[in-house]
Amino acid sequence: MKMVISRLFHIGWFCIFGPVIISNCNASDVSNPGNPYEEEFLEFNLVRCLLEDCSGGNTSNPSSGGGGGGGTPVFYIYTNSLTVTGNLGSRATSTSSCQSMQTASYPAMTCTNYLAVASYPGDDLLNASTNHSVPAGRTLTSESGTTVASSWSAFLTGPTVTLQTAGVANTTPTPFYWTSTAIGGGFDATYNCTNNSDGTNGAVGSQGAITTTAGTHIRFAVNQPCDGSTNSAYLMCICWN
Repeated sequence: MKMVISRLFHIGWFCIFGPVIISNCNASDVSNPGNPYEEEFLEFNLVRCLLEDCSGGNTSNPSSGGGGGGGTPVFYIYTNSLTVTGNLGSRATSTSSCQSMQTASYPAMTCTNYLAVASYPGDDLLNASTNHSVPAGRTLTSESGTTVASSWSAFLTGPTVTLQTAGVANTTPTPFYWTSTAIGGGFDATYNCTNNSDGTNGAVGSQGAITTTAGTHIRFAVNQPCDGSTNSAYLMCICWN
């Protein structure tokens, strides 16, 4: 009699919850061929899934935003109060600088991927989503969560608010950051501090501005000596998980 009641309970439970869980739970794919208690085995896994919430198909990290790191998906733009020359170094070097800046200045940000907001020959900001997996559809925010732009492409064509308003940077000591980027996000073939490798006044570069939402924000100041003697400038970075 107890066995009959137990089976009826299992059947009733499965009819109510089973279809929903199976459609969302990787535990429903687990099988145990040849086991005389196959049905009980599957029911156990379904119960486990219900208790652990496998709705994302990954019991170890159900809220992962992709790209590693887990947790709520993030997409930040940031800098610090330090100015640098136009010698940002290679892409690998500027990426490493951005990672070091985040670790030192914004340790609470849960980033695992980094990129300098600067273009290189054959590796411009316009194609950063393709070349570096920059999240194309996420909202770009400041460290405090203020929306800067609804997407990466929207930022390149003109942010929602200025970087100064969003609290990313202040005009002290400078309202500029090195970009080597043309309006729209392509590589600036004229003003680029010799492909971001020259920090002397013998080379000139282009700079973005933190004080405007115009489409020219990414190439606001041009023909700037790369030692920063005319307009000092930040290294601007983005990061995400």
